[in-house]
Amino acid sequence: MQLSEIKSYLRVDFNDDDALLTGLMTGAEDYIKNTTGKKFEEDSAGKEPALYVLAVQMLVGHWYSNRGVASDKPVNDLPYSLTAIVNHLALCGVYE
Repeated sequence: MQLSEIKSYLRVDFNDDDALLTGLMTGAEDYIKNTTGKKFEEDSAGKEPALYVLAVQMLVGHWYSNRGVASDKPVNDLPYSLTAIVNHLALCGVYE
């Protein structure tokens, strides 16, 4: 996955947070792979599975938006839509 994909998803058009976003992206990729127990590799066209890409983007977005020390909402709880996608990826046999 490319940093440009994450920045486009988040609508970030500046470079100040590139290192942070790269770290969050790496962490999100590891989180999803460890949670699902699956490898998500590029196909012959060089594309990773669309649901995997979306899950990484959503997780980075969640962490990026909730990176402060204090919050008025629970930040450990992942959005339901993200949890549903990760669960689907874990159960789907296509990615094994």
